Amino acid sequence: QLTLDSMARPQLVSMCQFMGLRYFGPDALLRWTLRTRLRQLRNDDKDIMWEGVSKLTEEELRSAMRARGLPTKGLDATQMRDAVQEWVTLSQKEDIGSPLLLLAHKYP
Repeated sequence: QLTLDSMARPQLVSMCQFMGLRYFGPDALLRWTLRTRLRQLRNDDKDIMWEGVSKLTEEELRSAMRARGLPTKGLDATQMRDAVQEWVTLSQKEDIGSPLLLLAHKYP
């Protein structure tokens, strides 16, 4: 299974860059940084599920997509809602790890 603990340094650096995080420092710091961000995203996903994607404004949708590394260029509000809904649904499944979900969107 793909976990942060099993990732080599180049993969950790790449994920940090992809998520807009600082990517220098020891591997343990990169893992901690990624875990912290992924935990924040998972908590945010729970909030979005509770409130509903339909309640998000266009700017909130754009921000949610950027935070998850999802492309926003050229998408209207409906397409962004669909993308965020898909992400939130997948992120709440226990058998799909957050690193795998991020990598799946990084390399479509």
